[in-house]
Amino acid sequence: RSGRDGLSDADEVDIYITDPNDIDTDNDTLSDYIEVRIGTNPLVADTDGDTLSDAVEVAGFTYNNQTWYLDPLEIDSNNDGLGDGQEWFQTNALLNERSIDSDGNGIPDAFDLDNDGDGVPDAMDSAPYTHTGPFSDDNPLGLILEDLRQDTPTFVDFQIRPTDPKHLWYAQNVLDWPEDREGQVQDDDGATFADVALSEGRAPVANESFGDMKLVPMLEIRIDGSTTHLPSEDELAEYGISISNLEEDEAGNLSGKVVYVPLNVQTNEKTGERVAFTARMLYNPESSVWGNAHDVRLTWLIQVLTDDCEQVDNNQCVEYRRYNQTRIAHSYYADWHLTGLTIAEERGTNVAAIYEDPGGRYQPPRRRCPVVAGGGPRWGLLDTAYWPRPLGNRYQQPAASNDATNNW
Repeated sequence: RSGRDGLSDADEVDIYITDPNDIDTDNDTLSDYIEVRIGTNPLVADTDGDTLSDAVEVAGFTYNNQTWYLDPLEIDSNNDGLGDGQEWFQTNALLNERSIDSDGNGIPDAFDLDNDGDGVPDAMDSAPYTHTGPFSDDNPLGLILEDLRQDTPTFVDFQIRPTDPKHLWYAQNVLDWPEDREGQVQDDDGATFADVALSEGRAPVANESFGDMKLVPMLEIRIDGSTTHLPSEDELAEYGISISNLEEDEAGNLSGKVVYVPLNVQTNEKTGERVAFTARMLYNPESSVWGNAHDVRLTWLIQVLTDDCEQVDNNQCVEYRRYNQTRIAHSYYADWHLTGLTIAEERGTNVAAIYEDPGGRYQPPRRRCPVVAGGGPRWGLLDTAYWPRPLGNRYQQPAASNDATNNW
């Protein structure tokens, strides 16, 4: 045992490929013998590749009067979709401003399935370390997006959670309006949403047979002023987004828009639990200056099928003009939290192909070449030593050019 690490020289050479003259071949402060016993790789300081050394994970850390041990064989010890190196900030200088326990519940993020305590599991949370709110009718979210590229489609993806999580289960619930020939909402034929679906040639959703009144959650975005940053109504309609004019002001002017964006239920596939609503809004910035904040609210619409009366006799409808017309009978606002927000500009993609040129000649293995991304080429280094040898042999760079095709 030349290195005196507990392993025989023969085993180190023939089995583990470790250095028989070195107790700790990978210099991670764990001896080769210990690593062999616990199953980590004695040749690699970070066996699972999570940016935390094996020694750090094995030693653990103390927090809230407990010692917490990470798994050196798992990139993500608690299987929440975030690597141990992301959640244990102390090893990452870029994250030193973040707490080791984002929601202060006494459980470190590396062991917490919901780091920010917003009710959305980390694996599904588009912002797992923070959330904001609550927002309401009187206190809407003020959305301002700065420094966007003019006339560039911009997608804003919202992830929200009602302050009362039971409201997640109200979405798309179908109720039944009783037979009624007198009220503002009338039902003469007893038809349901399922009947309407079949008449339109589509398969009804399971609960549409329950009745003719549906609870529909939407994001309402009120835009005050002439600068709206909105694309055409047809473009918005492709995403199920509707738009109308704001009500008149005291002077009778209509200078803004109100936009309704459909909300989708986000469900935990493992548990069946509803955890959030998601919505996608499309903008087409008129300039890089945003202007007035867009007020965002969570609103619930009561959608009904109503029969339009043609003739009334003795306060009851006796003849109908149309049946099963979709109407919004009522709307109301609810409180909510913003659990995640993602903004993406659609700038398109330029593509360049790498291929073997039969007439090419060998070039030195390390060349300067373009990495192509949205918006055009970006210069970087390609080390052809890590590519198949025929590609390395045939790669050549013609005269300098910003044309991606000519540079491959």
